[in-house]
Amino acid sequence: MTNKWQGYGIDELQARKMLVKARVDMQQKELQDSYRGVIEPVQNSGSVSKFILSKAIGSIPIVDGVFWGFRLVSNVLRMVKRFRR
Repeated sequence: MTNKWQGYGIDELQARKMLVKARVDMQQKELQDSYRGVIEPVQNSGSVSKFILSKAIGSIPIVDGVFWGFRLVSNVLRMVKRFRR
């Protein structure tokens, strides 16, 4: 049996091209949506550092924040006392 494959016809190639183009368009839209989902919160906060600080501070319970603040202030005051001597 010498039934050799002759390749795709013009109609098949055009159909495949349209299918690939549709897939690329869908993936491009998904990528843009993902990008917007990552970038918009940072842009709305004004700056990257403000965004990071708001996320970090928002995740710390109040009691822990007060405790860390007390430790930080006491350590800074101790350093200031050492430098004044």
